[in-house]
Amino acid sequence: MMECYVHPSINYSKISEIIKRQKEFVIQKIKELSINSHKFDGTLLEKRVGEPFIRKNAQGEDEYFRINPMEIPGVKESGWTWQDHEELIKTKEVSFLLECQNILDMMKKHQASWPFREPVLP
Repeated sequence: MMECYVHPSINYSKISEIIKRQKEFVIQKIKELSINSHKFDGTLLEKRVGEPFIRKNAQGEDEYFRINPMEIPGVKESGWTWQDHEELIKTKEVSFLLECQNILDMMKKHQASWPFREPVLP
């Protein structure tokens, strides 16, 4: 038998209403702190596209972009940084490697994979 603690100051018959008000409060705070409702004018962006924007990544290699992402309206305001870009690239690379490893593991575990796991002539 489990023991439950009933807090004397909580009206449990109105718990759904309490949770609903808490959720609305959190959503309102997120809206206040977010810039999602702000619309940025992107029409000038087409005029800026010309020479590619080149930058060195963390490995010292050149990365080419059609435009400097920091010039896109709203990017700076959102708090995006080049470090975010580097982390995203690392995540994609790791995800790809993990997916390849998962595929290999599944193939090795398959019942018909024995000819590929065991040498014919030792």
